[in-house]
Amino acid sequence: MVRDILLKNSNKNRVVISSLQDFQGQQKESPFYSIKYVLKGKEVYNIEGKNYEVSDGEYLVSNYGKNYGIDINSKENVDGLCLFIHQAFMDDVYLNMNKNEGFLLDHPFAQISGVEIHEAICSPHQNHLGNFLHQLYFDLQCANFLTETDSSEIFYHLSRQLLIHQRGISDHYNKLEVRKRSTATELFGRLIKAKNMIDNEPEKEWTMAALSRAVALSEFHFFRTFKKAFNISPYQYIIRQRIIKASVLLQKKSCSIAETALLVGFADIYSFSKAFKKYKGVCPSAYQRF
Repeated sequence: MVRDILLKNSNKNRVVISSLQDFQGQQKESPFYSIKYVLKGKEVYNIEGKNYEVSDGEYLVSNYGKNYGIDINSKENVDGLCLFIHQAFMDDVYLNMNKNEGFLLDHPFAQISGVEIHEAICSPHQNHLGNFLHQLYFDLQCANFLTETDSSEIFYHLSRQLLIHQRGISDHYNKLEVRKRSTATELFGRLIKAKNMIDNEPEKEWTMAALSRAVALSEFHFFRTFKKAFNISPYQYIIRQRIIKASVLLQKKSCSIAETALLVGFADIYSFSKAFKKYKGVCPSAYQRF
């Protein structure tokens, strides 16, 4: 099942909701940026010779003007949401985010020649763009939402969130200080993959060897470049993500502190409490009482 939704005042932007088991297709170069969000299952995209496997809860952002193929092969339905943002629409949002009011008043019809974004698979955890995509998917199931919502507002917000998200990615990307763009893109893509693995399962007993092997880097190369890109070591990033997950569980008050410690991957309540206080400034019991 594929729903190609034409929203009111869409400004050429498109929304496609899909639930498929077997599908192969090709998309030739187009003037659209795209966000491909998978809620359940796995979609495989090939963008100009490079494969991207997008699984449960992940999304892929892609530049305009790219040729890509899609392959879905599953025994169960793969649920996805694709958003296509026209280049001219994105350019206008970018211009308004990066120029002051004086410039915009003096140059109301100013144009730029296309914003380039970093193609990457992203995890929505602790991510405003990911949260927006998740909520949008469920909103689109509601008939009233489609008739009562001006899609320009949706796409303005979506474009802004994408550009903010990309600004953060660019900051990390530039820290690698790799001269050759193709090398930097490949290396950053592998680091993002490892980061997404941690985000999705922070409670798992990750080792440097397992993470580096998963992204085909030597252990020291992985450690060095991860820390350079994200300003935190892989181990400390794992601990931080565990504390973030623990914070949510403690706020729900559905688990004891000891249960929470085990659920997020700590061996005992002592090590959990010590790490929690370091990151949050208070012990778990005090945090739970807030």
